[in-house]
Amino acid sequence: MLITISNWNRDLYNRKFIESLLLKPLPEKLNFDNLFNISLDCNSKAVKLYFLSENYNSLYKYSLNGNIEIQYDASKHETNFKEVEHILGYKPDFNDLVLDTFDDKSYYIFFEGSSFESIVRILEKFRVLADIDFESFFQCVETINNMHVKSFSQIFDYGLISMIKLPRDGKNFKIYSRPFLSHKNYILDQYSLEFLKKVYDGCNMRFDDLINNLWVSYNFKSDSVVISTQNDNLKINF
Repeated sequence: MLITISNWNRDLYNRKFIESLLLKPLPEKLNFDNLFNISLDCNSKAVKLYFLSENYNSLYKYSLNGNIEIQYDASKHETNFKEVEHILGYKPDFNDLVLDTFDDKSYYIFFEGSSFESIVRILEKFRVLADIDFESFFQCVETINNMHVKSFSQIFDYGLISMIKLPRDGKNFKIYSRPFLSHKNYILDQYSLEFLKKVYDGCNMRFDDLINNLWVSYNFKSDSVVISTQNDNLKINF
C-alpha cells in the first residue's frame, strides 16, 4: 500500500515550526499536505517552501514574502528542447541526461548516473556560459562538497554535481550536489543543522536518513549556498 502524500508529509515535517516562519497566511492554492521541499539560503537565511500542485505535475515555489513561482515537471509538460540545445550550442543526449524541470527563467538538467562523456561535456559548456575559469569553478564545487576538487574526472567519480540550473537569459547559473548521498564529507554549519532539526522535529526516522538526499547548491551570481530537503520516499508515490 502506498503512503499517501498527506500521511507521509504529516509524519515528516514539523508543521508548527514551518507555520511559525510564515509572514502571512498561505494562499489557498498551496496545500500544506503537499509540502515537498524546504530550502534555506545559508547566507541570507531566507527560506522557501515548495508545494506540489494538486495534480502533482508542477511545484509552487513560495517565498515567505508571498512571491510564488511555478516549476514544471518536464516529463509532464511540453518542453522546448530546441531552446536548451540553442543555449548550450549542441544537442545533448537526453537519453542519458535528464531534463528534469523548468520554469520561466531556467532549465534544470539532472545527471546522476549519466555517462562520463555527457557529464563532462555539459559541465564544460556550463562553465564557459557562466564565464567561470577552471580554478573558480572547481572551488565552487569544493564549497558544496567539502572536498578538494581539481578535475572533471573527480567530479564524476565522486558524484560531486548532480544537477545544473541553466538560465534562459544567461544570468543565474547554479550547480547542485547531494553530498550525503555520494560521499558524506559535507559539514552543515550550526544554523543549518539546527534549522533542519526543527524542520524534522517529531519525525520518527533517523536524522541521518532524513538528510541523506539533501541538496546543496551554489549560485554563481550571488555566491550563495542553499540547502534543500529532498525525500525520495515522498517522490516515488506519484
